Amino acid sequence: MIKKRFTKWLIGAFALSMAVIQPVNALPDTSPLSTVVTAEAATTKPGKVKLQSIKATAYNKIQINWNTTSNVTHYRIYYKTSGGKWKLITTVKSNVTSYTHKSSTKYPIRVGQKYTYTVRAYNSKTKQLGSYDTKGLTTKTIPSTVKLKSIKLNTNNSITINWNKAYGANTYRVYRKTTSSPSWKMIGTTKSSVYSYTDTSPANGQKNTYTVRFYNSNTKAAGKYDTKGLSVSVPETSIPAQPNLKSIKATAYNQIQITWDKASNATHYRIYYKTPGGSWKLITTVGSDVISYTHTSSTKYPIKCGQKYTYTVRAYNSVSKKLGTYDSKGLTANTIPSTVSLQNINLNGDGTTTVSWDKANGGNTYRVYRKTESNPSWKMIGITNSSTFNFVDKNPVKGEKNTYTVRFYNSSTNAAGKYDTAGLSIDIPDELHQHTYDSGIITKEPTCTSEGIKTYTCGECGATKTELIPVTDHTWEHHDAVTHEEIVTPAWDEQVAIQKYVCNGCGAQFDNNHDIIIHCAADFLDNCENYSYKTVGYDTIHHDAVTETVVDIPAYDECSVCGTTK
Repeated sequence: MIKKRFTKWLIGAFALSMAVIQPVNALPDTSPLSTVVTAEAATTKPGKVKLQSIKATAYNKIQINWNTTSNVTHYRIYYKTSGGKWKLITTVKSNVTSYTHKSSTKYPIRVGQKYTYTVRAYNSKTKQLGSYDTKGLTTKTIPSTVKLKSIKLNTNNSITINWNKAYGANTYRVYRKTTSSPSWKMIGTTKSSVYSYTDTSPANGQKNTYTVRFYNSNTKAAGKYDTKGLSVSVPETSIPAQPNLKSIKATAYNQIQITWDKASNATHYRIYYKTPGGSWKLITTVGSDVISYTHTSSTKYPIKCGQKYTYTVRAYNSVSKKLGTYDSKGLTANTIPSTVSLQNINLNGDGTTTVSWDKANGGNTYRVYRKTESNPSWKMIGITNSSTFNFVDKNPVKGEKNTYTVRFYNSSTNAAGKYDTAGLSIDIPDELHQHTYDSGIITKEPTCTSEGIKTYTCGECGATKTELIPVTDHTWEHHDAVTHEEIVTPAWDEQVAIQKYVCNGCGAQFDNNHDIIIHCAADFLDNCENYSYKTVGYDTIHHDAVTETVVDIPAYDECSVCGTTK
């Protein structure tokens, strides 16, 4: 009897020790274990689960598979990061041998992070847990594979590729390979919210193939990609030919015109110029249908009168983004001051002559020339500055026809303009007589901006003289200011309380306390003993809007002739 009791005690002690003792790298046990188990429970402990396989089925999913084991009613699935502790994810029934863990807030899966999984068998009847694979199976997820959508060759020979949204990363990496470079090469990136990319420099004359890969820069994890990619062939584009320069000429004191022949494969022409020894400067770009360009002096691209400038033209193809060769010598020209337009000539009463002209451009000095019948070659007889438009010849040749012309000259560049070769002529008598001038006629009306001219003619010899007529006064017209009214404070109604002295006996109302006192004293016996001062109603006071005058255009005076204002 004692021996049998000892045997039962020994079996119970063994079963208790097996239920309580856990391995060092223990899984968390969320089910209570009995402190005392029967011998039958000890023999029905679940077997150790043999792990079969593990794989990432999506960027946020991992699947683990295992073999069935003995004495099991449920399986518990655990996971952990490297160096971390096991976490119980879920419990499944004994007929389940596969589980797909989907990332959640409580049990996250971070793309690119390695995770280790294990499975432990459990018997709910005996409350027993089996042993488990402490090493587990390890894997990681990667970003989802990018699904390519479309590819397009644009009119400017750029290529645009589109794709669908992918998951698990923050950057799309775009790759290209060509017929001559068959290995994938990354050509650009986009952020995760952009699903297209334009390649502005594809390989011309070749098939260009593209693919896209999703990349997680935080975990350095890259998704799979479409190995075939999407392809498009880019036509070959020729380099434009060199334009043949035809001619160059100065068309004005501040303009130079260059012409050229059309060049093949050109979509545009670029016009350059330079000074001797200088570098080429791009002035402008024109279309392929243009074969002439007139350069007008500007602050950015000046033309200095008399300075030599060399021009050239270079063809450009906007599709291939290529420039053709050009005539490095170019064509050279320089401008000259404008030709002086002569106005009139007069024989003055003192025997002198006055020649006048219109304003010219591009020089700084007017040079006056004269020739006569005895000296038929032009000879310079005087100089005026650029703001003086007349010259008095104090010593004309008497008894001959004197002819005058004027030439504009630029002393900075030693450039002289053309001149009137015919000139203006006047006959000078041998002896001067006392002229008898008429009252004169106005040959040029004065204005408020320029002087007029009055011409007097001698009745005997026909000689003339002129005098300047002062400028006239401006013809002022007054323009009232243009204004508008702006509301500063809108119109509003104010309610004002009407207060009266009211008899508490009969209700009579008075405007002042003097009258109410007299009333109460006189009608004392009629219960008019006292009174109150109170609100008996309301009155409305209207306040007009407050406005101010805003001046849009101030008042001014304007000359009706020249438009000058004050």
